[in-house]
Amino acid sequence: MKLDLVNQEFDVWEIKSFLDIDECNYLINFSEKVNFPISRVDSQEVLNKINPEKNNFVDRELKRLVIDNNDIAVIIWERLPKEISLLKSGNFTPSSVNSEIRIYKYLEDDEFKEHFDSRCTISNSEMSFYSILIYLNDEFKGGETSFKTFQVLPEVGKLVMFPHKLLHAGQKVINGTKYILRTDLILKE
Repeated sequence: MKLDLVNQEFDVWEIKSFLDIDECNYLINFSEKVNFPISRVDSQEVLNKINPEKNNFVDRELKRLVIDNNDIAVIIWERLPKEISLLKSGNFTPSSVNSEIRIYKYLEDDEFKEHFDSRCTISNSEMSFYSILIYLNDEFKGGETSFKTFQVLPEVGKLVMFPHKLLHAGQKVINGTKYILRTDLILKE
């Protein structure tokens, strides 16, 4: 598998065909059997209390399943190419993938407005710096992951990785249903 730099200025990376179609379908079918809870957040409720520059509470309406699954995290970690070691932050180097796996389901008209992703802190010397998205399907219109000056187009099995501090959005799904897996790259000092 090849780790490709999508955008150097914003430190966005991708790996095409990271998961195969059978693996993606398995994750979709598993999540549908568990039944997705709806994840609604109204940013107006928290804007007065939180600095908008650091506001992770953005308007969103979609379905989100959160599972703690170390097996999936280990599979993702072991499949990442050796070049992943290039993604450093100061003295921190990649060490694992967060076992908190989130699977999002976007129906028609669902979106995730501009936001920053939250950091997972295990300890002062072990925390996440990068978000990992894996597109589980691509039979829909819209739903691109957009950054300030460019978009990443969904492709089944594609992994996209970028810093938590990077403002991004999940564009509105125009037609069909979009599924993504979301987790974090953990770095250790």
